[in-house]
Amino acid sequence: RRVLDGWDAKRSSGRPGLYARRPQAVDFDNAAITFETNLNPVISENALFAQEVSMMSWAGDLSEWKRGGDYQGAAVWWHRARFPGDTALVAQIKRYTRPAAVVALSLAKSGKSRDGSGNGYVFTIKVLESSAKNNAANETATATKTATETATAATKRERERGEGKPAKAAAQANQPPPAKPRHTVQLTLSRQGEEVQRRELTVTDRPRNLAIRRAGSYVIGYVDGTAQLIYHDAHPLRDSGLAYAAKGVVMPQKSMLVYNEHVFNERFGQAPSDWRIGAGFWEITNRWQCDPRWSFFSGRSFSSRDGARDHLRTAVLWSKRLFDGDVTVEMFAAPMMVRKLGDKYAHARDINITLCADGKDLSSGYTCSFGAHDNKYSAIYRKGEEVATDITGRILRSGTIHRYWHYVRAQRTGDFIHMEVWQCPEFPKEWKLKTSLTFKDPDPLGNKHVAIWTYGTGIMISRVRISGPSGQVFESPDLAPRPQVRTFYDLVSE
Repeated sequence: RRVLDGWDAKRSSGRPGLYARRPQAVDFDNAAITFETNLNPVISENALFAQEVSMMSWAGDLSEWKRGGDYQGAAVWWHRARFPGDTALVAQIKRYTRPAAVVALSLAKSGKSRDGSGNGYVFTIKVLESSAKNNAANETATATKTATETATAATKRERERGEGKPAKAAAQANQPPPAKPRHTVQLTLSRQGEEVQRRELTVTDRPRNLAIRRAGSYVIGYVDGTAQLIYHDAHPLRDSGLAYAAKGVVMPQKSMLVYNEHVFNERFGQAPSDWRIGAGFWEITNRWQCDPRWSFFSGRSFSSRDGARDHLRTAVLWSKRLFDGDVTVEMFAAPMMVRKLGDKYAHARDINITLCADGKDLSSGYTCSFGAHDNKYSAIYRKGEEVATDITGRILRSGTIHRYWHYVRAQRTGDFIHMEVWQCPEFPKEWKLKTSLTFKDPDPLGNKHVAIWTYGTGIMISRVRISGPSGQVFESPDLAPRPQVRTFYDLVSE
């Protein structure tokens, strides 16, 4: 447990030591020195699919950000994931489109204030138009005046000596190169809408690389790799939302980099060794029976798509990582095309995520079910009991969804369980909210396992992302699962 931290931007190296002031006796035991882990950016783009139009809704960078509100006249973009703990958001400006510009980077947001100004830490960078013009004009005037005075003095000396060199030549010889304009950049750092740090810079080149970083109880604002604002928060914020806003610059979302060690991406490009099969059949297979070119990870409750309906009721995939407390699970999923079960998607149902379970029994945790009970509605279940429902939350059972994916999100934050599902056509701008449910639990569950599952059908999964303050610890390899996984369907009839 961290009890003390510090930040010194001026020291880049040094030797550690242990010190005790005026002790009669002291013994330092179990001392260790560790270094910061070099984190890789959280990348969710799938390069193989990102350029395919029908896959852009989940494979490209546009699927990561959603528009919500305005900040100082600039559109605010929110990242769909949660980033608990130490986090860095890095932005790269490709070019400036106006003399004046503003960029705001924000961490630790609750998401309750969509204008981007009322929560979290916000690092705002303003390039002022008037300062840049005035500085450039003043420097040019000063340089011209100096050159003219120098030429006039030289001409006077030459005439006195009888050399008679033209003043124009002297002026040209002494003319300095054009002065570069200097820009005024205002930096501010706010906490929950209140300014806590401010600084003004005068620079020759406008900033290109900007970043905000949370490290323990410190929040640091960087400009072109240099820490310019450093703020110590005696009561660090615990929220994990992330957003940015920009005006007067071109700042592609592809260039936005997020660093965090508590976000776990699974794109199933390699063997899914972080996962354990609880029931059913899980493998890489083609999504469309009419087109074998596109293959994804899938789970189904029957042995073969072309055989009889010998289903085992459930197909369950458990994460081996343990998540204690707050956790968010996101996935892009779609119903499996199975002609033997009737029309293309007449069997679509039960795209489910379970949180806070015991790793054996799905009814031991919270289940967020999209298309529950043969696609009659969507619901949140607590230990098998229905606690929130939405009768409009149904999967569209028609060929319209042949190329669609669904963004499914299940989140626990303190006492609250939240689920939302978006229907994702080929283009992110056409996303449609299918269901949104929230349940407040007066007696939150304490289990730590997460699962993805379906019932009586099959699902395709293109990627999964799990985030939470924990997750570095794995389940015991000696965990003995149940011979048959129990679900809320075992406690109630369809």
